[in-house]
Amino acid sequence: MTRKILQPFRISAAVFYTYAVPGENGGKNTYTGDVVNTRLIFEHILNDKTGFGYNIEVSTLHGLTWRADGHDINAGQRNGFTIIGVEPALQWNFSQNWLVAVGCLFTVAGQNATNSTYPNLSVFWMWDKSGKITMR
Repeated sequence: MTRKILQPFRISAAVFYTYAVPGENGGKNTYTGDVVNTRLIFEHILNDKTGFGYNIEVSTLHGLTWRADGHDINAGQRNGFTIIGVEPALQWNFSQNWLVAVGCLFTVAGQNATNSTYPNLSVFWMWDKSGKITMR
């Protein structure tokens, strides 16, 4: 993940790989495909004191047709999937060290998972030694 701050804006980009932990169904091990997630986020902090701001995130989510551990996929989306989405969100501090963000990812294009929406609520605890959240 990387971030560039151009006050009062922030631009972030990230790539995440998620290993799908094996499951179990009826005494048999189940294996789903791993997932790759990419993000490009444009944030605008409107008020430094309250941390209130908004962001627009462009995200991709790719369900892979293979696993890092080499097991064959025998459950879930065996043919993989890809979605491209846009997520508008709001964020603000609701106390000295707590930050909350809420948004919804809307799928704008994809394969095998279109017309999906993903509501998102994130709560963050900030560990700043001064006891105050720094939005930059």
